Amino acid sequence: MGVRDLNIDLIDSINPFGAAYAVLAKSMNETVLKQVQAAISAKKIRISPEEARELAERALR
Repeated sequence: MGVRDLNIDLIDSINPFGAAYAVLAKSMNETVLKQVQAAISAKKIRISPEEARELAERALR
């Protein structure tokens, strides 16, 4: 079977985010990427290894 014989719906089902990625790739620029980075950085928290261990143990229980 050749690539040209594949059903286009099958290709879309393998990569369902392809269309969204195409839109984002066209609309993303340095300013937007910096805003995304700032939003992600604002949500980061710092915890000690001990606190992380305690939270992991609690999650396992």
